[in-house]
Amino acid sequence: MGHNATTRRLRGCWGFDAIRAIDQDDPALVLRAYKLPFADVDHVVQKHLYGDYAFTQRMDLHEGDTALHLALKWRKMRAAKALLHLNARWDIVNAQGVTAEAILMKEHLKPMLTLKAQQEREYATQAMACEDDLMHTLLAHEQSMQQAMSADKLRQLNELRTAGAAQEAMLLMMAGRIM
Repeated sequence: MGHNATTRRLRGCWGFDAIRAIDQDDPALVLRAYKLPFADVDHVVQKHLYGDYAFTQRMDLHEGDTALHLALKWRKMRAAKALLHLNARWDIVNAQGVTAEAILMKEHLKPMLTLKAQQEREYATQAMACEDDLMHTLLAHEQSMQQAMSADKLRQLNELRTAGAAQEAMLLMMAGRIM
């Protein structure tokens, strides 16, 4: 099977989406990949699941790694933080006997708890900023709706006044008070 056919077949696979998201270091894509049915953040890479595509991506070098192992090996810290947000386990041992925490210590000289605390602070700050943006958007929408309603009410009042004045003029003409 050619590369394109294999790629098309694997696009529906959450593993493919997760690896692509990690490679792009995109937290939103990581979170989306793990919302798919049967997606497991602690699943280990098994090259036979990737067919010919495994060797294109050199997945044979990552046998037994979890997504967190991959993110840390590839120095994709934003993706690693997204995986930690999904409660990825950092104590799983890969085929070489190495945990994700050991990779972090070796490559980045920091313990996993430090990275997890940093992720929690960043995500809490981002969540608060999103909530604040949402609140401002809702308030602005509410104000524009009130202004639109006020304009509609004024237009309706003017129409009623105009209709009322026209009706009163007609009654006065019929009574012969005005000509």
